[in-house]
Amino acid sequence: MKKIDVYDFDGTIYDGDSTVDFFKYSLKRNKKILPFCFKIIGNGILMGLHVIDLTEFKDRFLRFVRYIPDIDDYLDDFWKRNEKKICQYFLDNMKKKRDTYIISASPEFIIKPFADKFKNVVLIGTDADKKSGKINGRNCKGEEKIKRLNKVIKDYEIENFYSDSTKADLPLFKVANNGFEVKHGVLSEFREK
Repeated sequence: MKKIDVYDFDGTIYDGDSTVDFFKYSLKRNKKILPFCFKIIGNGILMGLHVIDLTEFKDRFLRFVRYIPDIDDYLDDFWKRNEKKICQYFLDNMKKKRDTYIISASPEFIIKPFADKFKNVVLIGTDADKKSGKINGRNCKGEEKIKRLNKVIKDYEIENFYSDSTKADLPLFKVANNGFEVKHGVLSEFREK
């Protein structure tokens, strides 16, 4: 049985929300995205009224990438500017070279340039097309994270699990040998409430 460490990304490894930060970065760089903000507000209202679910909202939100002429250039520059938001404990843990899985609700294409820097890291995120924003399948959140992990690796044991969200990531906390709640880069042992 393979022992692995598993991390959430936003609020856990990255101090903030990488999708929101990438949107803000793109908006500052490309004013063509500005009118799209009204659609985001409208879709937020629809989600609040339960007309659309979180996956549909995210699918509609990510359509802002259609206005980006060179997404890879934007992502490279975004990570140069935002790598400072990576929590130090994660960088220290990476020196141990343990088999590591990052499982995030954020789109894989946003996190991938960062995750690719580590040979021992496997990235699992929401599958979205980086040119259209279209989500393929479900938002990678809650129980979906375990389903996605089971598709990537079979015979495993989660030695350590790290997340800022004890509610959304409770399924992973329950199956991990050790759970750590992360708040702005500070770790505390997980205790189910």
